Amino acid sequence: MGKGNAVALAAPGCLLAVVITVLLSMAAGGRDPLWTQEPLNLSEAAGVRDEGEVARLIENGSDAAGLYLVRPGIVFRTPTWLTPLEQLPMTTQ
Repeated sequence: MGKGNAVALAAPGCLLAVVITVLLSMAAGGRDPLWTQEPLNLSEAAGVRDEGEVARLIENGSDAAGLYLVRPGIVFRTPTWLTPLEQLPMTTQ
């Protein structure tokens, strides 16, 4: 096997090792390399039905009756100011 063939065989593995090293370094530094996680406010957490986040935010002092800006795509297509209670599903009995 020639030197060119050896380089061609080793290159993908070496490139993969470099990419994995960069991704792990980013993760160790606190920055997720694959997706970002933006914090939710109380209305957004209620809108996506994240009960644990709702409880955590209220425990940390968020106002359950306050207005919060809900980003586009969570409830409506446009940014909207809503209270957490406006996010709760309507039930009929």
